[in-house]
Amino acid sequence: MTTAPQLADCVAAAVVEPPGDLIFDLTDTTFLDSAGLMVITSAQRRLPASSRVILRDPNPFIRRILAIARMDALCRIEG
Repeated sequence: MTTAPQLADCVAAAVVEPPGDLIFDLTDTTFLDSAGLMVITSAQRRLPASSRVILRDPNPFIRRILAIARMDALCRIEG
């Protein structure tokens, strides 16, 4: 919640020059709320159709949040 605006700024900078895939390394992420999910969803919408958001190495707690939010329908979850 408190870092979502910073994350949104980083994503906006990354998609100015569209990358292939956009990878979020969630290895050290201990909390994810609706603000963070919105940033991830927005990132996927801003990418070209040939690119995907990849959510890498979420811990079991974060993986559960992603499952509840059905993020696997939008993003690839690895690890």
